[in-house]
This record gives sequence, C-alpha cells and structure tokens, in this order.
Amino acid sequence: MPAPPYPIPAQEDVIRGNLNSTLLSVLFLGIYSVIYFSSFCIYSSKRVSRHGIVVGTISLSYAVYVVAIACEWYQIQQTVVNQGDTRDTIFTATLETPRWYLLLSDICKMLMGGLADGLLIWRCYNVWNHSIRVILLPLLLLLAEIAVDLYVLKGVSDANLNASGSGARALDRLGAVLLFLTLATTLLTTLLISYRVYMVCRDSLKCGSATRFSQIIELLVQSAALYSVATLAYAIASVIPSRNQSLGPLVGIQYTSSFYLFSAGVAPTIMSIRVAFMADKNQGSLASHVSALQFEAHEDDPSNFTTFSSTNSSGTTAENINTRGTHKLKPG
Repeated sequence: MPAPPYPIPAQEDVIRGNLNSTLLSVLFLGIYSVIYFSSFCIYSSKRVSRHGIVVGTISLSYAVYVVAIACEWYQIQQTVVNQGDTRDTIFTATLETPRWYLLLSDICKMLMGGLADGLLIWRCYNVWNHSIRVILLPLLLLLAEIAVDLYVLKGVSDANLNASGSGARALDRLGAVLLFLTLATTLLTTLLISYRVYMVCRDSLKCGSATRFSQIIELLVQSAALYSVATLAYAIASVIPSRNQSLGPLVGIQYTSSFYLFSAGVAPTIMSIRVAFMADKNQGSLASHVSALQFEAHEDDPSNFTTFSSTNSSGTTAENINTRGTHKLKPG
C-alpha cells in the first residue's frame, strides 16, 4: 500500500528520525553494556553473590535490550538497503513495518518496562521494611500493565488486523493507556523510595550545599528517577495527534522510544550498583546509612534491630532512627 502523500520535509524528518534513533540506540547499547557488566561483577563478588533476584532481573533486562536493538538494526538495514531505491520507497518502508517486527518490538518494550517496574517494587518493598501495604497499589498497577500488555500483543498478532482501520487505532489507544499505567507505577514507586531515603537522611539536608547536592543525587539514583522522566516523555509523545500532514509526533515517538527502552534497563541497574557499592563503604558515612536500605533482608541478626543514623558536618550524630520488629537489611 503506498504511503499517504506527505510533504518532502515531513518525509525527510521521519527517515532522519528513524536512522538517528537507531544509531542512538546502538550508542545506548554500548553504555548499557559497560554498566551491566560492572553490576554483574559487583554482584558476583563474595559479599553480594546471593542476590539472585536482582542479578537475574538485570541480566534478563539486558538480554531483552540486546534483542530489541538487534531487531531495530536489522529493520533499518532492510529499510535503507533493500528498499532504498528512492526517498519515497524508504519513507513507505519506514511506515509499513512488518508485523513480526511490531510484535517482537512490543514484547521487548513490555518486558523491559515490566522488569524495571518489578525491580523498583522489590526495592520499595525492602526499603519499607517488607511492608505489603506500601507496595499494594504499585502491585495492582503492575498487574493492570500485564493485562493490557497481553491484550495489545493479542491484537498485534491478529492476522486480520487492518493496519489503517479502527482495530489499529484501538490498539494505539491501548498502547497509550499502557504507557500511562507504566508511568503511574513508576512515579508512585519512585516517590515512595525517594520519600523513604529522604526520611533516613533528612537532618543531613540541613548541612552545607555540598551535602544537600549529594543527597539530591542519592535520591535521584536510588529511586531510578531517570526511568520516570523517560516514561513521561514517551507517554506524552504517544498521545500527541498528527495534524495537517505533520509527522512531528511520530518523530518524537522514535526518539523517546529509544530513550525509554534504554532507561528502563539502565536506571534500575545503576540503582542496584549504587546500593551494592555503597554498602561496602565505611559504615560511618552518610551514604552508607542511606544505602543500608537494601534489596534483601539479613536473616542472622539476633536482635532484629535496625539503626539508621545521619552524621552532620562536624562529625556528630544528628539523628538515630531505631526500628524494632523489622529485619536488618544486608548489602545488595
């Protein structure tokens, strides 16, 4: 089916966005590889080798990302090399992607988002001392995500689906709903983790600007805020309609999709590295106290007593937060 008659500048924008977003994804893959293998080395060390849930999740997420980028690279080669006779043929091939590619791409995005949200909820569960009540709403949102995921995949795999008909438009709307469900899960979990980290180190925020800056960074890293920002950008781009033969929203989706997929994998991985790395630091530092909010419970503490303390710039203890009836959390 020939592509609709769009202006030449609009066609060039779409082709350029398709090519540049693929190159950007390949660059992201290199960055992600360094971060992933660094985290794998840390979690394979003696002190954190038992954290199978975290290692398994970030490893599966990385594997899915590699598959997604490989498919994206293959598709851009098919578009530019095999169907690159003219600008019109490249533009048509860009818009009319094969069904198998759409299905596999959607599966990768859904897996990446689900794994990222699952790891964030797991982190939230542990920093809130294994409180089911705190993570109940994020869990319900995650289950809703999974349900919509399955429905969208069923629709994409339907051989009778008309790519330009009402069924395709319904799937587009469901895709937008899915992104906003993911956004709600991510934002809620990020806020819960950030609030918990802030409560542990709140008195130290009254110190100098350097200390405040370090705590802001701590909040952003440990709550995987990058993932929330990327999800928000992708969700907004997905609901902006194209008007007057303008394909600007499509170009926006091309770039935000690449950023979303990258952040869904790398933000939770960086979060896990931060937690594992800072747990091995001097126990007297504030960052190590903040990172004492770990992924897994420490079973062999006979007193079952957790202490979080914040140290001010003069070296004296500003606050001790003692929590009885909870597990002491180990590095991880």
